Amino acid sequence: MRRLPLTLAMLGLLAMACDDGAGSDDAGPPGSTDAGPPGSTDAGPPGSTDAGPPGSSDAGPPATDAGPPGPATIPIVAAVGWQGLRMLSIDEGETWCEVGLMVDGHDDLFRGGGYHDGLFVGAHAGEANRGAIWTSTNGYEWTALHRTNEDASLPVNPSGQWYGGAAYGNGRWIAAGGCGRMATSTDGRTWTDLPRFTDGCLHIRSLAFYGGEFVAGLDDDNWYSSSDGATWAVMAPGAGSFVVALDSGLSGPVHGRNFYQGRGVCLAGFGSPNFGIERSTAADCSGATRVADTPARLTTFLFGEAPEADFTRARTGEALADCLGLP
Repeated sequence: MRRLPLTLAMLGLLAMACDDGAGSDDAGPPGSTDAGPPGSTDAGPPGSTDAGPPGSSDAGPPATDAGPPGPATIPIVAAVGWQGLRMLSIDEGETWCEVGLMVDGHDDLFRGGGYHDGLFVGAHAGEANRGAIWTSTNGYEWTALHRTNEDASLPVNPSGQWYGGAAYGNGRWIAAGGCGRMATSTDGRTWTDLPRFTDGCLHIRSLAFYGGEFVAGLDDDNWYSSSDGATWAVMAPGAGSFVVALDSGLSGPVHGRNFYQGRGVCLAGFGSPNFGIERSTAADCSGATRVADTPARLTTFLFGEAPEADFTRARTGEALADCLGLP
């Protein structure tokens, strides 16, 4: 067989290499910035900051540390009601402990409340029915933010009226009550007055948040809705003065009780002459049974979370620890 000269063989090989790349889909058109320098498979266009240093397999920026996890919490239920009664459960409403009671049955009344992001808010009658907001982070230590019949040194409530309910939604708290007066807060601790709901003296008896709207139950037995607490419109004519957000949606009284629902449990307080708490685990709150006696009627049950560190004997004291069954 005849051998080609070495130089001719080399030229032939070079020509074959050029022919193989001419129709390749992998290479970009002339001037394309898709192809990296020889040997590179991960480089971006000139000036790109996405590519790591030579030899780097991580093209993106360094990963950021999300930080340590937050403090451990436990699920609790806080309840408030007539005579400033405050009660607490750490076993989803089966066992209850009294953590606060005031003097006057009516003027010290909690009519409603809410929970959001570690903060429990109670809507209270306040001094001489001028309204007060109370807050708690653990369900057994409550702080009044406005003047009450027990502490006249506190600031006067900005709305000047008792509160029928409080709820959080759309980045704000709203509390509402007597003569349609309302107040708002972004953190639950600093409150400012809102324009009155109506020109007359129509009381707001209850307040909930559901489906992106605040919903208020008024003395005219209508439900009104608002996204911000400033503009309200009739939502459900004739629905009554009590409204609550259950798992199934907005509701009035169920089975003759004002039930509150959370984590698969329904709870309701009932009144004179035998004050107590009823509990149900049915989805429709049916079949409730009495689980506790109370010194006054509870109006509102708030399902939330509290710091686990607050539930030690050293923190709660022996009496509450014994009632809660703490080790």
